[in-house]
Amino acid sequence: MRNRQQQKSTLSDATESADQDKPSPMRRKFGWKSKLLIFLVISYFSIPFAIRFIRPLQSALIYVNFIDIPLFTNLSTPQELGLNATRSFYLHHKHGERVGVWQIASNKYHQMDTISDRQYMEMLSDGGPIILYMHGNTGTRAMRHRIGMYNMLVKRGYHCVTFDYRGYGDSDGSATELGMKEDGYLVWKWIRKHAPNAKVFVWGHSLGSAAATHLLQDTCSEPHPPSGLILDAPFTKMEDAAVNHIISAPYWPIVSYLQYTCISHLKEKFSTIDKISGVSCKILIIHGTQDIIIPFELGKKLYEHAVKNRKPEDGDVLFLDCGPQQHRTNYLSPLLPDALTSFIDNS
Repeated sequence: MRNRQQQKSTLSDATESADQDKPSPMRRKFGWKSKLLIFLVISYFSIPFAIRFIRPLQSALIYVNFIDIPLFTNLSTPQELGLNATRSFYLHHKHGERVGVWQIASNKYHQMDTISDRQYMEMLSDGGPIILYMHGNTGTRAMRHRIGMYNMLVKRGYHCVTFDYRGYGDSDGSATELGMKEDGYLVWKWIRKHAPNAKVFVWGHSLGSAAATHLLQDTCSEPHPPSGLILDAPFTKMEDAAVNHIISAPYWPIVSYLQYTCISHLKEKFSTIDKISGVSCKILIIHGTQDIIIPFELGKKLYEHAVKNRKPEDGDVLFLDCGPQQHRTNYLSPLLPDALTSFIDNS
């Protein structure tokens, strides 16, 4: 009898131990796949809040200047990057921050063996048009498509002056919307100092188009204003650009949620559509139909707004459909040379 009781006791203990080793229904329900899915869902809905409240993250996504692209580039030697008759120098704000600048002479000077700094400054007043180029986000003034852009301009007989905003390349400080405009104004004043009567056109690409419009809103009232504004792949305002950007694609099915939680609260507005009516010179807007960064429709919308809201005496607003060009390749459009020559010659 005692042996039977011992056997039952042993069997009962073994059963309890086995039951304890079995995973509970709740644990079976939340296996690693379920946990991963829950993590992804929480992350998906949390990321917009993180962008909204973490300012450094917001700035990193807008300016994309946390890495100097191209890597390991010496910006003080532009000749090594395929630019002839080019000098690198710095301009300084009153508060001490420096801005790295390139002056690229027009092609008629490319046969000169050596050019002094004084000669470079004198070139600006030789009667040739000057393009002040304000680049977009990501990378420095040495990126390949920007080098191609400069070479296209100087081969057509234009002088080109370009620079890196604060927080980019070899310029000091941190990038901000106001800072981009102020840096552009610093370079603009330098050009006007050495070429007070030259025809100067401000060319802004992508994010730089918003900064360029902001700059001209201020400089068009000066005694020697810019002759024209060229907006390359522009957008209406940052909110529209952010919603339509390819990086926002995962949220397009719930775009209202993205706007409500994040985009409508962005600190930097870059509202070109609100500033363009204050630009009182001729405007040329160019955009490619294959642009997946800033959709063609945004450039078209900005053009239509400018035509409707600017005063007739402010000058024409022109739009060039560059055809199947991508965000960085409008300068390669076969339609651009004639349109650009006509715009500059008639401004």
